[in-house]
Amino acid sequence: MEKIEEQSLRQMEALLNHSAQGVHILFDNQSIAKILKNPTDNKVFMDVQKIKIVQDILTQLIAKKTYIEKVAFLGDLSPENYEMLIRTYFHIVENNIRSSSGLYH
Repeated sequence: MEKIEEQSLRQMEALLNHSAQGVHILFDNQSIAKILKNPTDNKVFMDVQKIKIVQDILTQLIAKKTYIEKVAFLGDLSPENYEMLIRTYFHIVENNIRSSSGLYH
């Protein structure tokens, strides 16, 4: 398992903040649109095994020190893992927006 340094966490937080403002640096807009236009059943998408896979992928992504390393890592993911990561990433972005707005349903 890769070691996550504090700097890597700050970089990831900055990327999430940019995404919350509509600037998606890690992912291209076409991939985002293609993946997110098809809703998934959360029960199927987030079973225990898939959660573990996404957790490992996120840990590896965060541990990458540079933008170039992160993009290269994303390019090496299988299509299924890439989709799971995008869905998880935007779920995190959405939750961050909701928690920072102070508005809850």
